[in-house]
Amino acid sequence: MQTFQKDLITNSNYSRSTNLHNNGLDGGRNQEWKEVLEKICQRHVEYQNPYGKEMRNLRYVKKKLDVEKLKNPYILDPDDYKTDQELFEAITHWWKTKKRKKEGTIKHRLSIAKRMSNHPVFPVNWKNIKPEQVITYLEYREYEENAGKHAIINEWKTVNTFAKAFAIDTKLWGYVPPRPPKPKVKIVPMPDTTYKLIHAHYSTNRYKNALIGHILTHGFIIGWRPSEIAIQKIDDIYLDDGYLIITETKKYDQPRQVFLEKDILINPRRKSLKNWIEHWRPSVPCMSIC
Repeated sequence: MQTFQKDLITNSNYSRSTNLHNNGLDGGRNQEWKEVLEKICQRHVEYQNPYGKEMRNLRYVKKKLDVEKLKNPYILDPDDYKTDQELFEAITHWWKTKKRKKEGTIKHRLSIAKRMSNHPVFPVNWKNIKPEQVITYLEYREYEENAGKHAIINEWKTVNTFAKAFAIDTKLWGYVPPRPPKPKVKIVPMPDTTYKLIHAHYSTNRYKNALIGHILTHGFIIGWRPSEIAIQKIDDIYLDDGYLIITETKKYDQPRQVFLEKDILINPRRKSLKNWIEHWRPSVPCMSIC
């Protein structure tokens, strides 16, 4: 009886396996079930997202439109400004905030730009810069008006300033500005000549003579620029510590620490900083400079 039941179960499993094989749902030697699953999966994906391609195209178009709406804040559009004055103000703001450069330089270049726009023969239209008008102007200035090389170079720098603000590549224009002239040899005065300059009498006013003498002495020994002397503050002079802080105007007002000898700092019998601060400077309101 047990043997009969065991044979019956075995025959039943064999019959079920045979039916699956005949229907192509088992592995079999050729693994036909893989082809069936691939067809089912493909139909399944197409049924779930029949408009996927169209939706992707719509998202791409929308993204492209959003990008075209953006405006680069580092590029100026001349058509946004009605007058040259408005354009010059925008150039000044762009130079200071976007390029992070000094205001003095852009003031100088804008003065050149105004002169270029008022030229009687070839005026430059800054709201519509074209290589033809700019090159014609520069060549006329150089060959007809015999303008100096430095003048042409500064005008070309002004053109490049506006071109960069408008995202125009002037390198494609092909224009080559003249080379600057060779620097002249600077004649440095000898110590005897410097001594005569410092102690010479430039005026009958004692304060004015002292002022010129101190300026020449400090300028010769320290080596600072005239613009740095004019803005020097007493608070930036540390006599006890032996140094002073100089504001370098040509380097975006960066501070520079300079250590000096005691004679130029505190010697009361020399044209020292201490001598000027304690003796001569308090007498400024009381004496006439004329």
